[in-house]
Amino acid sequence: MPVFPSSVIGEKDLSSIARYVEFVQQPPHPGGFPLHYYGPVAEGFVAVLVVIFLAVIALWIEDKGRG
Repeated sequence: MPVFPSSVIGEKDLSSIARYVEFVQQPPHPGGFPLHYYGPVAEGFVAVLVVIFLAVIALWIEDKGRG
């Protein structure tokens, strides 16, 4: 990367760039269970599995009530 003199990049801009680089290296956690940061596809897959599991349990309970 080329070296820029202080006349091109001011102290405020330089500190803003440094803060941004630090932020990108360790982003904040927005909440929820991150699943080891595999991404939203894995989290959505787990959610679908949980919904299917709950539906099966509900159907099983309903079937037990009729017998």
